[in-house]
Amino acid sequence: MKVKFDTNLEGLKETAPIQPAIKFIPEWFKRMPMQYMEKLSNVGQGVGASMSSTKLCPGMIEYFKQGYVVPLWADLLIDISRTDNELKYAWEFSDKTYKLDHHLHSQFLDYAPKHAQQNIHMIFKLINPWRVKLPKGYSMYQLPMHYHYDDNFHVLPGLYPSDSYPELHSQLCITKLGQFVIERGTPIAHYVPFKRESFTLEITHNNKEMNKFCNISARKIDSKFKKRWRNIDV
Repeated sequence: MKVKFDTNLEGLKETAPIQPAIKFIPEWFKRMPMQYMEKLSNVGQGVGASMSSTKLCPGMIEYFKQGYVVPLWADLLIDISRTDNELKYAWEFSDKTYKLDHHLHSQFLDYAPKHAQQNIHMIFKLINPWRVKLPKGYSMYQLPMHYHYDDNFHVLPGLYPSDSYPELHSQLCITKLGQFVIERGTPIAHYVPFKRESFTLEITHNNKEMNKFCNISARKIDSKFKKRWRNIDV
């Protein structure tokens, strides 16, 4: 299966290439130790126990492996100020080739919860110079850069039918007032391809097949000190 990203701008793939998401693991996560000592003060004089950090969590590890990240293609200056009755904004790309649009509050924010309205000051539509094509029957999730915790912005999650629709214009929610620059190369959005399928919901109680599945999985995981979650084919 191939995910085909394309641009008609010369030099873009050299200056701000799309890359696998695994290359954008946050620095704070990389610095986290896999194991640490937790003092158990209620046992004797205080006993240390080796604990696993979130760095060994399979949910996060596998998440970082999925899909591709689109980094910003040029420095983007944002300037936003708010008074009681007025919102003023301005923007400028360092490279005048690139553009963005904005979404009126009446298109989204006016209907969002009050705390969201207070935390999001403006929503811009980034005109993405990249386009994509997936095989028939596949779509693309657009996700914010979870775990990056950027103070300035995040994108709204969404879904593109990328087997028939090539655009990836993302909705950039600005969460900081004042003037600041989002630099070229900053990861903007996380894109994960998936096959469109229909599922049927089934809810059971104390199912024998499920019990067996859980028991075998637990034995394979618990019987290893290291790499517990790797290759646990049940």
